[in-house]
Amino acid sequence: MVIKRDPDAAVYRQLAAELRAQIADGRLQPGALVPSEAALMQTYGFARETVRRAIRELRIEGLVIVQPGRGTWVRPEVDRQIEPLLRGTDFEVRMPTAAECDAHGLAQGVPVLVIHRGGTEQLVSTVGKIFTVR
Repeated sequence: MVIKRDPDAAVYRQLAAELRAQIADGRLQPGALVPSEAALMQTYGFARETVRRAIRELRIEGLVIVQPGRGTWVRPEVDRQIEPLLRGTDFEVRMPTAAECDAHGLAQGVPVLVIHRGGTEQLVSTVGKIFTVR
């Protein structure tokens, strides 16, 4: 990946995007250890704070788990569990996707309640906003 020194695209966000892509395409598998800060610094030539900000962004999004002094891991996949509420209505709690955050102005890293009813989904954010998705 080529990181551009562009004032319109923060370097840490470019690094976060690269790591996000590695998670999405399977180069970094669920449960896998993410390269250390030192390894990322050496690979990309960035300062420690730049690497930390990129990892922090992925942690906020719920993609990685950070254990100080031990390392950073790709969050393991969890089985989606849909619970019945009323006849024909189920719910789940999950992290919003980046697209949902952008589309609805949701904060990254904050779980949402998703209500499934009659073929539609409603996202409920922690601030009480309700969005009919489909």
